[in-house]
Amino acid sequence: MNRRDFLRGSALISAAATLPKFSFAQVKAGDRIKAGLIGCGNRGCGAICNMIEADQNIKIVAVADLFADRFKSHLPRISNFCKQKKISDEVFNIDTVKKFSGWNAVDEILATDADVIVDAAPPVFRPGHFEKIINAGKHAFLEKPACVDVTQVRQMYKLANLARDKKLCVVCGTQRRHHSGYQEIIKRVQDGEIGEIVSADCYWHQGGYFGQGLWANTPTNSVKILKK
Repeated sequence: MNRRDFLRGSALISAAATLPKFSFAQVKAGDRIKAGLIGCGNRGCGAICNMIEADQNIKIVAVADLFADRFKSHLPRISNFCKQKKISDEVFNIDTVKKFSGWNAVDEILATDADVIVDAAPPVFRPGHFEKIINAGKHAFLEKPACVDVTQVRQMYKLANLARDKKLCVVCGTQRRHHSGYQEIIKRVQDGEIGEIVSADCYWHQGGYFGQGLWANTPTNSVKILKK
């Protein structure tokens, strides 16, 4: 599959994506899928590392952030990841990747030749960014949450329909919904295999708040279910 086929048949992404992960194994080495990043904070750079780890037949062509200092403070994380994994500069090169900052940064990155945009900016900006991404004819990976209030939810529903009409592929970062283990648990609950559920509590355990930077410990999940 080449880039033209990818753009015509974008169902490839929706079928293969869990995290910012796309199955490009059959794309020729000289015909990499081009990706851009909006929001160069911890999650944005982490999403790009996830994408690169999933398949290296891509090229990060541009990054955008409201604040230019993010390029110096956060982008090295991607470079260090690539060095550790011995990944070619053709995938990500911190010196040559296009960098856009300021209030026009989103418009500028959408004017590049990126095929897919990863939007990891603060969620309050997501609907506005999503609308611009669609109008630019780009595929998208949108980090969660997709929006912050009911008004934005309604806007996102309309934009999702518009993206579908334009045959653009959009994936959100609800990775748990794609996890086979979680899917199996939900199936067993829905099938009544563990009995009639009368109460449930779900907990997320981790070493620290993501705003603190790197997490201290690997997060784990626990679920407590009461049944008759």
